Amino acid sequence: MLSSTRLNQIEENRKRLIPIIDTIITLGKQNIPFRGHRDDGGLLEKTTSSIVNENEGNFREILKLRIRAGDKILENHLKTTGANDTYISKTTQNSIIECCGQEILDNISEFITQTKYYSILFDETTDISTISQMSVILRYAYKGEIREDFIGFFDLHELNYGSELHLETEPKIDGKKLGQSVLHILKETKINIKLCVGICTDTCSVMLSELRGAVSEIQKSAPHA
Repeated sequence: MLSSTRLNQIEENRKRLIPIIDTIITLGKQNIPFRGHRDDGGLLEKTTSSIVNENEGNFREILKLRIRAGDKILENHLKTTGANDTYISKTTQNSIIECCGQEILDNISEFITQTKYYSILFDETTDISTISQMSVILRYAYKGEIREDFIGFFDLHELNYGSELHLETEPKIDGKKLGQSVLHILKETKINIKLCVGICTDTCSVMLSELRGAVSEIQKSAPHA
């Protein structure tokens, strides 16, 4: 059993993280980029001046604004912790963003579990760096409302061949691999493929070929789609 001192320390640490996490969530909800040209070093000493000429990016500037507005928990956190324990670094920002993304995916999975049925929308394109990417969206009805939730962008080469792929020419992603990629993504997202009742994509042969198309590959595991 944890001592009362340890429990108090855990609670205090959680309170220290709240303003940082809240700032990250706010930037994400508003589609505001996080970082500027300079995004490292101490933060607190630059908040004492009423006018700050150096723009350190939206994330750090909002944290400084919170301190100027009287956020004593955040100010105390940055005053009393070491340089490696502030939780405002680029690495920590990315880790918290990943946690938020996983929380969103868990909620979507739970919504679909309650709803029972859904359709999947996906498309593939090759970007300027010749990397094949796929976007995936799930469409379903939840509590009388039609929802279309974005699941993510996925690097198809990394998904199918791993991050160690080093070739002068990227291997071709055919319809079968596209379909297998969709199935893999649904499995990783903990969404039951058997509940899929619809598939939406474009009409090219890679998608609709009866022999090696992406749709037919998905339908092997989702017979009602």
